[in-house]
Amino acid sequence: MTDYRLLKLRSGEEIIAVVSGKTSSEIKLNRPMQMRLTTLHDPLTGAIVKENWMLRNWIPNTNENDCIIPLDFIVYSLEPNDESIFQYELEKEREDNPPPPRKAVSPEGSSLVLEQLFRQLGLDLPDEENPKTPENITPDMLNNFVMMNFTMSKQLFSKLMEEGVFEEEIPFDDFGFDEEEEPDRNPESEDWGNKWSDWPDNLDDYL
Repeated sequence: MTDYRLLKLRSGEEIIAVVSGKTSSEIKLNRPMQMRLTTLHDPLTGAIVKENWMLRNWIPNTNENDCIIPLDFIVYSLEPNDESIFQYELEKEREDNPPPPRKAVSPEGSSLVLEQLFRQLGLDLPDEENPKTPENITPDMLNNFVMMNFTMSKQLFSKLMEEGVFEEEIPFDDFGFDEEEEPDRNPESEDWGNKWSDWPDNLDDYL
């Protein structure tokens, strides 16, 4: 029978391991792993939403699987529950069978990704014979991507399209915009200030 033990050390660390040997003064541990509790908090109330135990190898940077520690370095020794044993065995399996490294996306693969994106947005595919790539954009720049996420008002987005920031007009439907215009609003409205459109886009207006 496998002797799983949950140990609290005098250093404050908590480890889980299999006891593979023991003397009157020492204990031999196989594949010891440190356990750390991580918490997820609600950003509004600060209350703890979820707690998870994270496991990592307690003796990294070595090919050895066993280590010996003195018994007087242990504060207490307990039998772990089934969930802790399951996570421990799962983490050992992950260490023994790491996932293969991700392959870099080739230029051909990047083209397929862009083609799928254009089709999902309902846009015409770029003309390969007459590409509209500016002269100062090199192929190396096109093969290195930066993903950004930002928000802007519908009016500002329309203004950027009018100014030619975007080469082609992009349908608002593709971004979930509502084409229906709201009735004119003014500061006399009862709910003035409750909609984002009531506030100016220009930061100087707030100064």
